[in-house]
Amino acid sequence: MDQSAAQLPETKAANDVVRDYVVPFETVPRVKFTEEESIKLGTYAQDIVNYATENVVKFITGEKSLSEWDAYVAELNNMPVEDYIKINQDAYDRWKG
Repeated sequence: MDQSAAQLPETKAANDVVRDYVVPFETVPRVKFTEEESIKLGTYAQDIVNYATENVVKFITGEKSLSEWDAYVAELNNMPVEDYIKINQDAYDRWKG
């Protein structure tokens, strides 16, 4: 948040609304991944995010019917989501000590 004296009143008002919900940067875990984990995460993230983004846009625009939602979720569950989560959890556990 910009704390300068030159803040627009609208910016200051918006900052006042969200201030209690902002997490201090120092409290965000700085997890480190192994080289192997980083490679897997890059591959997994690209595939998972691309698939999810592409399909969510189709659902929003009506190109896909909501009746296809269960098939979308099933396909998403066939992707390496569990491994993606496990890699992140392992890195967090190492950081936590």
